[in-house]
Amino acid sequence: MELNDLLVTILNTIEMSLALSIGLFLLFLNRKKNNSLLFLGLFLIAIGLSSLSEIFDTINKYVNNPYLELYPLEFFTLIPCLLYVYLGEISIIKQVKKNYYVLVPALIIFVVNVFIYFSPPELREYINESVLYLLLIISSFIYALIIIGLIFRKVRKHSKLLKDQYSYTERRELNWLLVAISAVILFFMTSLIAELFFSEFIATLYSSIFGVFLVYWTSYHGLLQQTTENLITENSINHKPIINKKTTNDQSKKDLEKYIKVKEKIDALMVSENLYLNRELTITQISEKIDEHPRLVSTAINKLSGHNFNSYINKFRVEKAKKMLLTGEISQLNIEGIGFESGFKSNSSFYAAFNKFQKITPLDFFKNQKSQ
Repeated sequence: MELNDLLVTILNTIEMSLALSIGLFLLFLNRKKNNSLLFLGLFLIAIGLSSLSEIFDTINKYVNNPYLELYPLEFFTLIPCLLYVYLGEISIIKQVKKNYYVLVPALIIFVVNVFIYFSPPELREYINESVLYLLLIISSFIYALIIIGLIFRKVRKHSKLLKDQYSYTERRELNWLLVAISAVILFFMTSLIAELFFSEFIATLYSSIFGVFLVYWTSYHGLLQQTTENLITENSINHKPIINKKTTNDQSKKDLEKYIKVKEKIDALMVSENLYLNRELTITQISEKIDEHPRLVSTAINKLSGHNFNSYINKFRVEKAKKMLLTGEISQLNIEGIGFESGFKSNSSFYAAFNKFQKITPLDFFKNQKSQ
């Protein structure tokens, strides 16, 4: 085997071993019936088996065995489908019916490939060159793109709902999934360029390195990901939320007056009890304090403060941090300590919120005030 092929095979083997070992480990952990771990594990196993297909393709260049082409292990359609189902298990957007149905087309394609794999060589060649098989490949590609689009939409909706209910969102956000999918799309675009303008070895090496990165990225963030519960439900509290079925001016005025009263109670509670110092504060904890429905609390904050719940709470925390920086408490506490005492759970969330509202880092804010 040539050195180039050997290097690519080693990288693909690393990708396969990493994906399969972590995937099987997650299936082992799934003994507690955690479906999110189940589908993350299956997702990684599918990636690992796809790498095995690439390894066989390389070996087949030297042994020329048609069965090493490994048709059943083409998981291009199944991989995004497994990711979509996994997303449904961890997202705040809970569905009454599970979205397992999206796996059906991908499994049909897999079964077709298995049939082709075990067919006689003449029949296999005939099927591969047929128009129907070409249409199947195109359809599977389009279906995978549709699923990727649904993932993007669901992650964005998840992020919006999350920030309307939780004051601490790290490990609950799903931006890492968007990064992974965006990287995959960028990879396909750039790999085409690599194949056109560079050698086959460079293009294959690029693909192998990207595969290792994707497995590491999804494994690391998937293991840290927390499943998020939707806190704004009709059963969250005994009171019913306001539902605007009328669009008259009188009804709108009554709703606005109700929002103002609720917002005043929330503001008073923030000042009197410093609830924002609770690092795990949620919308339901405030709704229980003021005896109002979580949806009404969320709507009042959104409409009257111009911020979602997460930003509304973080604004109080930033003001607390500013006071601590101005009074010189940084001499007893470092920046991270001030953020922690202000209600932030992590240094990164403190810096992000402070920079959002003050357009400057906490340390630079302190230095500027000190120099004045």
